[in-house]
Amino acid sequence: MSKLKKVYVNAYFRKNVGDDLFLYVLSSRYPSVNFVADVPKKYQETLTSISNLKMRNATKKTFIARKLLASIPWIPFVSGAMKYDAIIEIGGSIFMQAPGKPGISGLRNAFTRKSIPYFVIGSNFGPYEDNRFVSGYNVLFKKTGGVVFRDSYSAKLFDASYKISVAPDVVFGINPETLGFKLGGGTGLLIAVPVDLARKGESLADQRLASKYEKCMARLIAGHVRSGHRAVILCFCSDENDEEAANRIFEMLDKREKEFTSIVNYQSVDQIFSLFSNADYLLSSRYHSMILGWVFGVPQLVIPYSLKTEHVRAELWKSQYSLSPQNFIENIDSVDLRNFNTMDSKLVNVLRKKSSGQFKYTDRALNN
Repeated sequence: MSKLKKVYVNAYFRKNVGDDLFLYVLSSRYPSVNFVADVPKKYQETLTSISNLKMRNATKKTFIARKLLASIPWIPFVSGAMKYDAIIEIGGSIFMQAPGKPGISGLRNAFTRKSIPYFVIGSNFGPYEDNRFVSGYNVLFKKTGGVVFRDSYSAKLFDASYKISVAPDVVFGINPETLGFKLGGGTGLLIAVPVDLARKGESLADQRLASKYEKCMARLIAGHVRSGHRAVILCFCSDENDEEAANRIFEMLDKREKEFTSIVNYQSVDQIFSLFSNADYLLSSRYHSMILGWVFGVPQLVIPYSLKTEHVRAELWKSQYSLSPQNFIENIDSVDLRNFNTMDSKLVNVLRKKSSGQFKYTDRALNN
């Protein structure tokens, strides 16, 4: 009988819907693999349902120790005394250049110094301001077991001859109906998934844009609930101030409107699936809200705050109703729920099959 494989997973474990969905799909694809992850205790609750995941409490000391190990070239990365068959890094915007820093992550350099394969799944690349940043990662990616991006823009930045590939987002691999969730809503529920635009920028202009964006969100919610329907303001990541933005939007509603509106914080993937299966309309500012809207067939308006969302929308289904935050504000009078749309289920099924390409390299390592 072959020994069960053990894999270390590195990700942004901060009670964030997108990254937790990645881990959900990854662990479901390899049910016989034991996954290990360092997760701060306060963020572990959303991942407890994953039976083949062992979580170790990640403290400040954990991250300091990792950085120290990563900074010494002749010491390979070791997390505790565990031995792994592979290291898999999952996540979306994990290759963003910090201002004025063209170097690459010391931890990732340490990953490649191990004698075991290191894979990257489901990411996009950038934004970046220096071509040295791209060149550095081109060298690093050649040392990996394989990197699969979720958009062609990112993949085309690198030498394709060195195990660089592209496939639709990992989350397309979720099939709601096989999980027992219906599609189609039917209750008139509107879900708004905001971001804190004030956090994304620091200038006074950014603050003003954020305030106007939130007022327009509140206006659409108010108009919907006044017609007798319910609305949910859904927070995808409290660590990125989604809850603060949701509270500001909620406080813009009057007493009657508040009775039909609730703020919901992310607690589990099943909770997210249930909400999306019951939704009839969706305001998506989070990238994975857009993807889930397609997967669950929910008509939506996408209000992207970053290029990663726009790149994928344009590549996979450019007919998706979408407005930049500025255009959303300027055109709020003409925004009509009847114009919300979503991807055809046939195309979703095609992309679901293609999304298995995200595991092109890990399948070879973990299925033998």
